[in-house]
Amino acid sequence: MRNGTKVVSNFLVFGVIAVFFVIVYMFYAKYYFNDFIKAQVNSNGTSFYRDNKVRYSKERSYCIENSQPNDAVFYKSVSVEENTPYRVTCMVKTENVEVEADSEGGEAVSNDNVGACISMIGTGEQSRTVSGTENWQELVFYFNSKDSNSVDIGFRLGGVNGNCTGKAWFSDIRLEKGISDDDNNWNVACFIINNIDVTLGGKRYNVSMTEEDKTLIKENLERFGTTCEEFSGGEMTVTSKVFDLDVSLREISYDEKNGYFISPENVRDIISRFLEENEYDHIFVAIRMGDVNQNVEIPVNDWIGLGGMEFDGIGFSDIRMPNDLKNSYMYKYNSRYDTFPEEVFVHEFLHTLERNLKERNYNIPALHDNSLYGYSSQGADSLKEWYRDYMSKSIKNDEGNYVGLDKIVYTTKPIHESNFEFPAEIDFNKEPKSFFEGIFRMFKNIKSDISGKNDINLNRNNSVVITTD
Repeated sequence: MRNGTKVVSNFLVFGVIAVFFVIVYMFYAKYYFNDFIKAQVNSNGTSFYRDNKVRYSKERSYCIENSQPNDAVFYKSVSVEENTPYRVTCMVKTENVEVEADSEGGEAVSNDNVGACISMIGTGEQSRTVSGTENWQELVFYFNSKDSNSVDIGFRLGGVNGNCTGKAWFSDIRLEKGISDDDNNWNVACFIINNIDVTLGGKRYNVSMTEEDKTLIKENLERFGTTCEEFSGGEMTVTSKVFDLDVSLREISYDEKNGYFISPENVRDIISRFLEENEYDHIFVAIRMGDVNQNVEIPVNDWIGLGGMEFDGIGFSDIRMPNDLKNSYMYKYNSRYDTFPEEVFVHEFLHTLERNLKERNYNIPALHDNSLYGYSSQGADSLKEWYRDYMSKSIKNDEGNYVGLDKIVYTTKPIHESNFEFPAEIDFNKEPKSFFEGIFRMFKNIKSDISGKNDINLNRNNSVVITTD
């Protein structure tokens, strides 16, 4: 009798233990995020879990589900080598991802940077975004570690310009180290968009480039290359190509500071195939947004060029033709009135170089601070010497030191696939080797959750830098 009772008792103990491990396994399988930290802007409305039903490969996918508009991410810190290119890839799938863009002055801000993406936390750097309902596709994010020894890489549903609802699944996450390229030749692409045909505030705007516009763009792009080599003292050279695109752009972006402008996402579908055929280090988009002869003027806030934007890590600038080209000297070389017609190209390109150095924590003059150093902005080509001295680090400050762009900036170019001909994979997202290892790591995370260590609020304080001429 006692033996029978002991057997039953042991059976019950083993049963309880088995049930416990089943429950633990179910919890582990669904909610263990492989040491990633979860963060969000709003404290509720988002679920993070591992999905066994929707997955790309054998491993459970990572799912972010925003039932309410939110900007949510799971991320992990990784050690990196300084001044080294890296590539992060993953597969992503979305379902009913809708963007709730921020707004300024009653106008919706561009939502180009909102959706499912790969993101570097604490910066504005990220991959392209995916929204709507899309099947599995690859996301690629390149970054340079600059002077950092550690970076936080995240997988995000949201963005710097707004929140999202819907679901995003991430799978097959990889991190690879590449090889730096010290070449100082910049391969530049200029895309001429022949027509803008948009409806804004119920009013239709249809504006086209003229043949004179195109000729001036091509001439000034050539002058831009020669000028960059001269002003940098031979520290950089430029190879350029013009793409004359007979297309109509039917969507443009807006923000309160600049009014309407052309963002990378506006032209992504138009120019992506050209970028796949060759590796470019800077992108200009040339457009006309008004024509005085037709009494057409898309509202802009006093800019003729916009720089500081990025197209998948490549510097991106708008070049706008004046509404009244006939009565303007802009872009037209003239020995009496304007010997520096390529100034807009130079200026907007320099915003990219300025940002590249500031991201490396170099203390340099701001591009717009010419007057602080005694350089006048009066006259068509009055700032020519400012740009020359800026690029050659020949500006004398109050302490008698020479300041400007450090020559390292001329070899600090965008990262391309060619940097990863022989990639080295980094141990970033290795799944636990066994169930028990996973359980141990999960309980370690639970301990951190209880202590508040992993109670993170996402601070969305970085955005695309857009500066006006």
